Order: sequence, then structure tokens, then C-alpha cells
Amino acid sequence: MRRYQMMSHLPSAHSIVSLRRRDRGLAMLICVVRSAVSATFAYGGALTLQLHQPLWASVSALITTKDSFGDTFAECRSRVIGTAVGTILAIIGVSLLSPFRLSDIAELAIVTAIVAALVSNRPQWRVGIWTAAITLLSRQPGMDIWQNGLARFSEVALGSVVATGVATLELSLLERLFRRGFARRGGGDGTGRQ
Repeated sequence: MRRYQMMSHLPSAHSIVSLRRRDRGLAMLICVVRSAVSATFAYGGALTLQLHQPLWASVSALITTKDSFGDTFAECRSRVIGTAVGTILAIIGVSLLSPFRLSDIAELAIVTAIVAALVSNRPQWRVGIWTAAITLLSRQPGMDIWQNGLARFSEVALGSVVATGVATLELSLLERLFRRGFARRGGGDGTGRQ
């Protein structure tokens, strides 16, 4: 946490407008690289793991990627928990409703209503609502709900973890650059101590 606190003064993309031209360019470059690396690595990882719909890993990485490490980590945690909730409830819902031979639309309505009710007081877990819907509606022929749910969870979790890993590397790199630049200006060891 100390590393994050040391870097909290660095510009974030949402404050680009108020930065000097040179700093604006740096913030934009960081955002571009962060996004491209996160999306590409997540997609490549999903292809390597032979996940059924690797696009969800890439999309999840882009959604998880935020302007600060702390925000990215919090988003990763929320996405993984919310996705797990939505996936588990979709699997349980379909398993319990299957004897009634309901239409896909009826299953969708019932399961999403239950998930929405359970996560309504936890806005950070709202991803569970659309995860349940995606899990229900993206089943491929011959794939049962358990396999599909595990696949959706794996894709989202992979993307979120990749984005957090990229944010960790970014933080480490920026910290080194900051210390090096600070030390050159006579700031001692780069930590602000003389």
C-alpha cells in the first residue's frame, strides 16, 4: 500500500484536461499502453487456455483497467466477486428450474430477478446480473450450464487479473522513473529523504 501512496500524486487520465501539455501527453500515452497491453494479454491468455469466448477476457480487462492502481484493484475484486455470484446463481437457477421445462426467456427473467435482488445493496457486484444473463444466453449446443458458467467466470476473472497485473507493472515502472528523476534533481534516494 505504501507504493500506491507514494504514487498518488501522479496524474490520472480523468485529470488530463487540467495538466500541462507535456503531462497530458504522458497521461494519454500511459492510458494507451495500459489499455492495449491489458486487452491483448487477456485475449492471448484466453486463446492459450482455449476458453470458449476469449473476447470476454479482453473486454473484462478493459473494463477493469482504471487510472490508478487502487481503483484497478478494487474493480478487479468487485468484478471477480460479482461474476462468481452471477455465475453460481445462474447455475443453481437453471438446475432448479430445469424440471419445469421453462423457456429460455422465463429462465432469464427468474434468474436475473433473483440475482438483482441479491446484489441490489451491493452496487459493486452488479456485474453479477449481466453475468447471469450472459451465462444463460450464451450456452452452446452440447455444453451444459456448469461448463458454460465456468467458462464465463474464467474469461472475466482472467481479464480482471491481467488488468491488475498490468497496473502493478505500471506502478512499479512509474515508481522507478519517479525515483530516478527525483534523485537526479538532488532529492537524495528518490523517496524524498535527504
